[in-house]
Amino acid sequence: MEQIILQIAKKTAQILSSKQNELKQIQWADGEANLDSQFSKLACLCTNHAFLILKKSYNQLAKFSLNCSPPDISMILMGEEGERLEYKIELKSSKSRVILGSTIRNLDINQSLIFCLRPTEEDGEYMVKCDQYFNAIRISEVDTFQDRTPRPRISWDMMDEGREYERRDKGDYIEQYSCAALRRLENGINSSWQDLLVASIKDKVVREFIEKTDVREFRRLRKEIAPMEKRHRKKNAEEEVDVFMEGLALSLERKCNISGIYEKK
Repeated sequence: MEQIILQIAKKTAQILSSKQNELKQIQWADGEANLDSQFSKLACLCTNHAFLILKKSYNQLAKFSLNCSPPDISMILMGEEGERLEYKIELKSSKSRVILGSTIRNLDINQSLIFCLRPTEEDGEYMVKCDQYFNAIRISEVDTFQDRTPRPRISWDMMDEGREYERRDKGDYIEQYSCAALRRLENGINSSWQDLLVASIKDKVVREFIEKTDVREFRRLRKEIAPMEKRHRKKNAEEEVDVFMEGLALSLERKCNISGIYEKK
């Protein structure tokens, strides 16, 4: 059913695009769809229209009736035998192509998103796009992580109505933020408390690794890691890894010499 809901959302966006006069009359709150906003009410009317159109094309919808209401587009599908299905289509609007999105903790990133890009000129056109939410999420290679649940930006330009429905794991964004944090250090960006925190954690992890790993174990790990680094890294990145590993080796050898456990050849 999620695939069909996405098609309903896309059809809703198309109908909204044709409602230029109605869109011009709305009192907008930038970036948000207020709980009782005029945009949400108009979008719900368009969703009802889209549902009736697509009901002729999808047998799965034949036994359902639809009720839509704010906030955003809150959908309730009622079946003939009492079946009840609830879905939500997220609404966003702005004059900017990139805006702050919703807090990711309670967000369904697989839900449909309708983004109304408002004109900067009074007589300009209101443009409307639809896609799954995660496709619109924009995390740069050097984004900082917030001191609360992340609220990643969403981008009009990253949305594509031609995509088919797919499911995405919300946990993927933890990996993206961790990679971004390390890239900031690699690029010499240390302008925030997050950068200082990551640098401190990285330093502690390296020091703990050196303290708890003897020379034999380090050499064994190095042999295991080297082939993977060669497969997945470009030449310049491999050279950086080699320099880093050599540094660790020297540190370990110094440590073992000091403690009297270094095995001389």
